[in-house]
Amino acid sequence: MKGETKKAKTKRCQDLIDSQRMGALFGPEALAEFMGLTGEDLLAAKRAKNPRYPNDPRHVRVQWPDGEWSEMSWTKRIEKPNPTTLLKKVLRNEVQTDLDDFRDAIAGLLRFCAKCQSEDDLTTDHTRVPFDAIAEEWLARNAPVEIEKCPDGIGYRITRRDQAAAWITEHAGKSTYQILCRSCNASKGARIS
Repeated sequence: MKGETKKAKTKRCQDLIDSQRMGALFGPEALAEFMGLTGEDLLAAKRAKNPRYPNDPRHVRVQWPDGEWSEMSWTKRIEKPNPTTLLKKVLRNEVQTDLDDFRDAIAGLLRFCAKCQSEDDLTTDHTRVPFDAIAEEWLARNAPVEIEKCPDGIGYRITRRDQAAAWITEHAGKSTYQILCRSCNASKGARIS
């Protein structure tokens, strides 16, 4: 619908997801409406249990044109993040391997959240200097930063790979980490520890 507000699109998407059975593929009409609301080209979609947030009744897994299945934030597709938010997401994606490597390396030593001792959904969290502060400082000195679709068609990356390498190096030099569960990490926000 042309001129439809974000609020109306979100409500329509919620109603659409609520009308689907858990674990069942969306029918052709529902899939077409879901793609229209999110602006994504998909092979399939299904309502599924959210492994991170078990109480989320509207979690959706999608099959991309390359055949891969993954979760998709339909709310973010409707909201369309502002350019700075998108750039920060791209910067985080560029360093995600480092964050995962830290989590995996320390897993043999610490298998629990530093805050609540939970052993579920462990993530790498920035301590001392928040990720946003490191990213904003780097962006201020290195603008403009152009982005492009990743070669696999999923997500975005920094177009100039030398610029991406400079970002990864700077991030590594300024970051210190701890292990938090997803819930504690989300509730902490971007405050300086």
